[in-house]
Amino acid sequence: MILNKKAKNRLGIYYFKDKDGIFDSSYAFLLEKISKHFDKLVFVYNGELSDISKKKILKFTDIILKCEKGYRPNAYKLGYNFLSTEEKEVYDEILFFDNSLLGPFYSLDNMFDSMDKKDIDFWGLHWIYKHEMKIRES
Repeated sequence: MILNKKAKNRLGIYYFKDKDGIFDSSYAFLLEKISKHFDKLVFVYNGELSDISKKKILKFTDIILKCEKGYRPNAYKLGYNFLSTEEKEVYDEILFFDNSLLGPFYSLDNMFDSMDKKDIDFWGLHWIYKHEMKIRES
């Protein structure tokens, strides 16, 4: 759906799992670059998270939730359900992503600007064999 307003309200829900509970600089780099495209970021983790890691995460969000059972789907559900019904209605887009996503290696501005102009309800990223970024629409 194309919205007739200048900027979309975006919510990011980020799932993090690391066997040692360490949020290192590669994860911080991703959140630094992508979080400017969100109005709010919810950080959900599974397992343990070191105190040093929590301090790093607080640079990007003050919402840090622990998912006690299950993995990615339950974490996304927990992050989404953390918001009130009224708050959910504010967002035009929700981006679900996790720490398997590395980079970005290019600016994300063009991608978000391009997708803002498309009349679609769902889109996502994937890599093809030739290592070219493609955007899937439906």
